[in-house]
Amino acid sequence: MKTIDLMKNLGYDVGGMVTSELVRGNDRIGFSIRDINTGRIGELASVANLDGPRLGKYGVNLVDLLAIGVGAIDRAIEYCDLIGIDEIGPMELLSPEFRSIVRKAIRVEKPILATIHFRARNSLIEEVRSRPDSKTIEITIKNRHELPLIICKEISALLGHAAP
Repeated sequence: MKTIDLMKNLGYDVGGMVTSELVRGNDRIGFSIRDINTGRIGELASVANLDGPRLGKYGVNLVDLLAIGVGAIDRAIEYCDLIGIDEIGPMELLSPEFRSIVRKAIRVEKPILATIHFRARNSLIEEVRSRPDSKTIEITIKNRHELPLIICKEISALLGHAAP
């Protein structure tokens, strides 16, 4: 989100989706999903969701993933300078529509800022990582504070603008 905020502050139109933990007290009870452009929020997964496919203790909400996440990525492909996808992970990969829109996104000529869960394994993730124009950066405790500006400079250069 820090990189996305930096890009927006530089005047770039950024779209796509981000996920966040939902916490009650000291317990993680699920994850939300938010459209970067509209701010629309839904539930990606919850311990209380009994309708969707299960992943660990969570039920994944494929309806909100489609309506908010997939829709946000699709609009970003069409209208934005930068496509944000947080994250390409095990929950999101349960959706065929999500997998399809990510494949569509990596085929357009726009930069994508995506996070990939470090344990996730899937043919789509390998497809993303193996692209010659893809760069993987592992976020660590040592580099996490400096990465947003570094990534912002690289994306600005891709878009043909001077680094901030």
